[in-house]
Amino acid sequence: MNIKNESVFVHGNQIYVKYGKLNLFNRQISNWEEIEGLSDLKTVNWLKLRQNNLTDIKIPKTLSYIRHLDLDENRLDSLVGIPSMPYLEGLLLNRNKFEEIPDLSNFPILRYLSLYENTISSIEGLDKLKYLQDLDLHKNSIGVLENIENLKQIKRLFLTKNKIESVHLVNPIPSLKFLYLRSNMITDLTNLNKFPNIEGLNISDNQIRNLSGLSKLNSLIELDLSNNQIESMKELDGLKNLMKINMGSNNLVEISGISKCSKLERLRLYKNQIRTLTGLTELRSILELDLSHNEIEIMDGLSGLINLVKLNLDSNKIVEISNLSRCLKLEKLRLSKNQIHKIKGIFGLKALTYLNLGSNQIMKMEGFEELVNLIELDLRKNKIEKKEGISHFSTLNRVRLKGNPVQEKKC
Repeated sequence: MNIKNESVFVHGNQIYVKYGKLNLFNRQISNWEEIEGLSDLKTVNWLKLRQNNLTDIKIPKTLSYIRHLDLDENRLDSLVGIPSMPYLEGLLLNRNKFEEIPDLSNFPILRYLSLYENTISSIEGLDKLKYLQDLDLHKNSIGVLENIENLKQIKRLFLTKNKIESVHLVNPIPSLKFLYLRSNMITDLTNLNKFPNIEGLNISDNQIRNLSGLSKLNSLIELDLSNNQIESMKELDGLKNLMKINMGSNNLVEISGISKCSKLERLRLYKNQIRTLTGLTELRSILELDLSHNEIEIMDGLSGLINLVKLNLDSNKIVEISNLSRCLKLEKLRLSKNQIHKIKGIFGLKALTYLNLGSNQIMKMEGFEELVNLIELDLRKNKIEKKEGISHFSTLNRVRLKGNPVQEKKC
């Protein structure tokens, strides 16, 4: 509730402070004199000035108590002139014209800082931000991950889409929990052991060939290494807290080195060159498994996955559906673009709600007798001539048959 019903005028328009927030978003403001009454405000704790044309900072000293300041999408290249703001916790400077991290010494308790989509080339000037917890520098031109050791409370660091080639750190940073390095130029993971308590790590879309340096990250829960050039998973075997792994689009030829990841729930290994499903037997906690776009011919190694809910084996070389008899919790099964001629091997999968067998060589609709909860059945682009074997299903609301001799009809 506004204590004094405060407001300012911008280009003749009166704008009120609501619940402590003054929203001056996209008001075509190019200088601070256009905001009449700003220095008289007493109740603002959140000032939003994004999408204007500001080139400098002239915030009145009377607003030094502000807690959140949003200056996104202006034309700022420095913070010269900004007063001391001892209570500021959040500062947004995204999509401006900063070539370096500006002087932030006037914000002693800053907790959240975002400078994404500028042209910053190095990380420096953060030494005094001892309370900083979130730092977002994605989409800049940073070449080295360095100079962050003094951020004693940093928890989340976003450096996606920079030009980072290496990590240069002298001392460990035990506070960091999440690190995002997607779309950089990293080849070596060795120095990542400086983040001993990290729980979430995304280094997808880099130039990584091996996983040396990850074996000591025992707190890791989520790991994304997709779109690299990795040939082996063996460094992951000691990471017993891992729950999510994404290593799609790499050069893996086998599943190995993860048998001790007993907490693993989601495993994505799409677009590799994997030929067999050995190496999965001990992973009884897996809920979701994606092995689409590989070279798999036989569905072996699945019998131990008793908690599996989603299985994707699209675009492989599978001839026969098999080894699913113990996957009684399976709800979604994808086997499109294989070489299956006959529907069998799904008997007893009563939890199944979605089945995709499109783009195979199936000639007859059969083998669905016990799929009592099936909702959607996709059999597009097969060789089916007659629609049969599904009339007794009360749950089935869509059968897709386009591209068969018998045309698609809705149940």
